[in-house]
Amino acid sequence: MNFSTLDKLLLKYNKKEIVFVGLGNHDRGDDAAGLILLDKLENITDYSNSNFINAGKNPENHLQEILDHNPKIVVFIDSTEFNKDPGTISLIESEKIDKFDFSTHTFSIALIEKYLLKHKDLKTIYIGIQPKSMNFGDKVSNVVKNEIDIFFSK
Repeated sequence: MNFSTLDKLLLKYNKKEIVFVGLGNHDRGDDAAGLILLDKLENITDYSNSNFINAGKNPENHLQEILDHNPKIVVFIDSTEFNKDPGTISLIESEKIDKFDFSTHTFSIALIEKYLLKHKDLKTIYIGIQPKSMNFGDKVSNVVKNEIDIFFSK
């Protein structure tokens, strides 16, 4: 997956109706990958009217904020263990999200999705970034940083 693929998926939505939610923890190495990708998306001019939420380790604390933006689509971005090469960025279908380790958060991301869908008719998509290491105290690996840069260059 690359930015062009994501951009095509989002073409049918008004940019104001898109909410990007970055998840992660800067203290756990590659767990910060979702936050890094979110920051880079936020700097893309075509998405300047979209909504960006750095949910950190606790997406459940941002549910009302997500709903307040009245989204048609919510894009969750997080480190995800899906047995690929470190730095691999993939679109993960909603139905398969519980089969993967979608980072280190207290609440299941599938539970977060169910809550949002109960309150609003919207679509959710998930962007997973395969970590190399998520040990406490690690820095983001070079391979993950490089793959995020490549994501935007294609």
